[in-house]
Amino acid sequence: MMTLGDPLPGFAALARDYKRLGSELTVALADLASPRPQPPADKMPLHEECLHVVRGGMVVARHGESPLFLCDEGDVLPRDSGLSYKADSAVLLAAYPWKIVLQRLRKEPHLAALWERLRDLRERLLLHMLAARVGEDHHAHSAFVYFQPGEVLIRQGEHATDVYHLFEGEADVLVDNVAVGRVGEGEVLGAIAVLTGSSRSATVRALTRCSAVRVPGSQFHHLIRAHPTLIQRLMTDMARQITRLNHQVVALSG
Repeated sequence: MMTLGDPLPGFAALARDYKRLGSELTVALADLASPRPQPPADKMPLHEECLHVVRGGMVVARHGESPLFLCDEGDVLPRDSGLSYKADSAVLLAAYPWKIVLQRLRKEPHLAALWERLRDLRERLLLHMLAARVGEDHHAHSAFVYFQPGEVLIRQGEHATDVYHLFEGEADVLVDNVAVGRVGEGEVLGAIAVLTGSSRSATVRALTRCSAVRVPGSQFHHLIRAHPTLIQRLMTDMARQITRLNHQVVALSG
């Protein structure tokens, strides 16, 4: 998997992990694979009931008319993500019947865990690419920003103007200057305040060197409207953060 255009910080490492996990999964499911040669097509007609993996050639993943990234040999093509795929020349895919794949995942917990890790990586990659792309499409000010240890990403009490997608690093979450939790790579920060129009409820301070995509609130609202498949990811992130912070608060009060 490769970006189209300027390289994005940290993307190559995530793409390598995505390919590695995809390889581990498809090796375990090798007996289910059937070859699917595909001619050049502006929109490849993929079977909805199959999981597809690129075995030869290259495929451009698009959201609407916007090209996002290039999939090459070994990449699992994301399912149910609102993407379409373009092939400028003939490609070879391997198809895995999704119902049988699901049966295997239910029977083999290690494969289910592998699939969840792969799906999480996929969502992180998609969110990152879409956040970067919406800034380009609308000539706004999405930007990669960097924070050294001790620097503040979000400050409690301030008006919420931006959302951050933390791409690399870890940061502490503080309420009234008391550390109540920690956030890490792939998490979306500050979305609740932007969506509700409220002030920041906590401070987020870099624990390690961090890189993030900063998305202005107006762009974030557009991103949600234009790409509703991201809502599930955001809800999952928010629920995880709230649950973790609740546990931390209970521990501190005990």
